[in-house]
Amino acid sequence: PGLGGSPLIGLLPYLVVLWAFYGGFGIASDLVTGEKDKGTLETLLVSPVERREVALGKFLALCLVCLFSSLATFVAITACGALRLQAVADLFPTGLQVTPSSALGVAMVLLSLVALFAAVLLAVSARAKTVRESQTTLTMVSFLVLLPAVFSQFLGFSGQEREVWVKLTPVLNSAQVLREALLSRIDWPGVGLTVSTSLILALALLGLAVRPFASGKMLGKG
Repeated sequence: PGLGGSPLIGLLPYLVVLWAFYGGFGIASDLVTGEKDKGTLETLLVSPVERREVALGKFLALCLVCLFSSLATFVAITACGALRLQAVADLFPTGLQVTPSSALGVAMVLLSLVALFAAVLLAVSARAKTVRESQTTLTMVSFLVLLPAVFSQFLGFSGQEREVWVKLTPVLNSAQVLREALLSRIDWPGVGLTVSTSLILALALLGLAVRPFASGKMLGKG
């Protein structure tokens, strides 16, 4: 069932996770720090719109970019499997059968992961003083995303893929649940822990991102 016979089963969750982060990576610095350097952010913050709403609007924009970037990879590969194209037939020897419950699990995990990544990107950009500082910090943060994503490809060899610590480790838990969903093996308690972990961290980081907007520090006040 699922993608069980495909060599892409270990690679696809890795690509989806990476593009969910790097999709927003390119615009995160310009979204806040870049506007602050150009002076356009001050005009936006003195408008009648609540500053928290400005921050949330930028958060949602990052969510959409991250989501579309990850979905582009996921849709392209799954479409090839579903259509059974001759050119990629060897990559999908058993075709592609993703159950509705698997699709629901993928959607829940991916949306919570996108929220986490968007909150991380916005928090760094909102608190950085310059575009260069923002880009440098985001580059360091990217290793915290890259390492668990890479490790997820080898987790199955350790026999610890169903351990609780895996389900509570950000990024690693999402990649593992995505892999199991593509194999049509849904562990709903694991999905619940994974989604909860991502959303709790996303809310905490979003609070860090919104605070500079609300306090006036974005304009050099307070």
